[in-house]
Amino acid sequence: MRVLAGEPRVRYLHVAPGAVDDVVATWSAVLGGAARVLRRDEAVATGWFGPVPEAHLGRIGDVVVACRGTSAVVATRSEHPVDARLVAYHGSDTAAEMTIPLLVVRG
Repeated sequence: MRVLAGEPRVRYLHVAPGAVDDVVATWSAVLGGAARVLRRDEAVATGWFGPVPEAHLGRIGDVVVACRGTSAVVATRSEHPVDARLVAYHGSDTAAEMTIPLLVVRG
């Protein structure tokens, strides 16, 4: 892997040329049912990102890891240590994370 991006609930893995299949297989085996591990084209085809212009595809990792349940992928060596101690994360595709409440207060 060259670059780990995104946030703990959805990670974008930018990998070495030709390594996508190996990375998908390895991350899938390690994470099991704790995450969906998809190639970029599969993630785009799900519609998660809406229409993606060709020029923007490179912003999405070669591999997308979308955590399920209460799982998260924390990069303890490269991110601030406080990130690993948070009690809640957001950003995946669960129903609760995709339904964002809006509260309007008028005075």
